[in-house]
Amino acid sequence: MKFRTEVPVVPSDISIQHDHSILSLGSCFAEHIVGKLADAKFTVINNPFGITYNPLSIADQLYAIQNRRKYDVVDLEKFSHQWVSFDHHGSFSAPSSKESLNKIEHELAIADKHLGKYRTTIISLGTAWAWFRNEKVVNNCHKLPEKEFDFRMLNIEEMTSSLGRALSHWQGANPDNRILLTVSPVRHLRSGFVDNNRSKARLIELAHSLCEITPNAEYYPSYELLLDDLRDYRFYDRSLNHPSEEALEYVWEHFKSTYFSNSTNGTLEKFESFRASLFHRPRQTSGPAFDGHLQSLEKKFEAWIQRWPEADWSSEKRRWNELMKLK
Repeated sequence: MKFRTEVPVVPSDISIQHDHSILSLGSCFAEHIVGKLADAKFTVINNPFGITYNPLSIADQLYAIQNRRKYDVVDLEKFSHQWVSFDHHGSFSAPSSKESLNKIEHELAIADKHLGKYRTTIISLGTAWAWFRNEKVVNNCHKLPEKEFDFRMLNIEEMTSSLGRALSHWQGANPDNRILLTVSPVRHLRSGFVDNNRSKARLIELAHSLCEITPNAEYYPSYELLLDDLRDYRFYDRSLNHPSEEALEYVWEHFKSTYFSNSTNGTLEKFESFRASLFHRPRQTSGPAFDGHLQSLEKKFEAWIQRWPEADWSSEKRRWNELMKLK
């Protein structure tokens, strides 16, 4: 007997590899999956404007990266002792305009470094609801009074027009790029359950419409994996809204089977084994056995760093220093 429906793995002709530059824009759900890509030492530029939920802001971000936009103090506003940008997440806010602009410039510089070389762009759509200030969409309200904003659900036509044009220009600037569109399974319940479902329905239609009109674009079913495959509150965290670690791992395994070659998966399996050994808490921290374990780990660590020298190894190096202190 079968007690659940499963979203099958359909291997894609898009093959994500370690030497590819990957850009990810969108919701907090994408942050989790892209975080796993980063842990696996893929070259990932993740949300250079911070977490973003609505499609119009994502379109603006693609233009900003492509046009190498420069932000100045006139693009910021001061509120409650913080300088904020309505194009950016609150993590870019700071007590001084200089500090805020430095954060913005730093992230854009990283994204700019790979312009023209992106091979995969992942876009995770969070909600069709959007805030507007002076008739311009904002990425984040930064807790300003609600009276300063208009809040409405975007229609499919305006979302398709805006994001479709942005993706067309983006593909022109990155000729080898492939686009993965997905809809976040995280519910946005500010306006209630019914309007959340209306919003998600529009985003699903938007994603498929964009796949039809945008060359080298395809849909990834992360929404369906949570809602139609796992389909149970035990796969959500205590908020009952965000996926649990177990659910994220399930999506990650599905993602790997969809977009990684057998060779990449084999390499990743070996790397994950090394990483598990590195972060394992040893029972004994003295004697020949522990010394031999460290020597073996060190050789493997050096080999992985030589293989992917451009990767961020900061967490692994911190862990290695911790092990050295145990001797």
